[in-house]
Amino acid sequence: ILGGIATGKSSVSNHLKEKKISIVDADKIAHDVLKNKNVIKKIIKEFGEKVIDNTTGEVVRARLGEIVFNNEEKRKALNGITHPKIKLDMFTEVLYHFLRGERVVIMDVPLLFESGTYHFVNKTVVVSCSQENQLNRLMLRNNFTKEEALSRINAQMSLEEKIKKANKVIDNNGTIAETEKQVDNMLVEYVPSKFVNAVAYTLLIIPAATAYGILKGISYFY
Repeated sequence: ILGGIATGKSSVSNHLKEKKISIVDADKIAHDVLKNKNVIKKIIKEFGEKVIDNTTGEVVRARLGEIVFNNEEKRKALNGITHPKIKLDMFTEVLYHFLRGERVVIMDVPLLFESGTYHFVNKTVVVSCSQENQLNRLMLRNNFTKEEALSRINAQMSLEEKIKKANKVIDNNGTIAETEKQVDNMLVEYVPSKFVNAVAYTLLIIPAATAYGILKGISYFY
């Protein structure tokens, strides 16, 4: 699942959580990855000590964000450092949920298409709204000027492009109830039956368990 900034993806994710659907949150994992000692060393080498908090020794996300926001070369450098570890931890978590016998796992990935992660998922769902609603929500939420909000929106792949690539679109221009109804219908359509899930689990349990063990080992020493 993905969207654009301020299109309402978080509201959709919260509704899925209320439905007891497991969500692998790329932003949360990315936040944790920035605390990894080896990742911090690579960031210091690339960006210098100025992005590190002198007291905690952790990466100051705001300082790092200021550097990479309008600098494509630096953004690519940061992605090269963090994305391999983020993807590793994401897929490890997906396998964990599969091994628990869960019928569906949602990957909440803002840069799903840009990072190439869409190759590894079964369905892609975009949470969308009009640009007017997106702009107004972002200005209200972050206390941005119109120019600041447009700058953040234009820094991402356009919603139109994401919609073209998606299997399904959740229209978040209406009420919360209308959006949640679309999400519920999506679950009815996409969640496999218990029988299909049992067959898949039986066939894939051994290779999945093996892959999980390998990925956990790699992640530990990363």
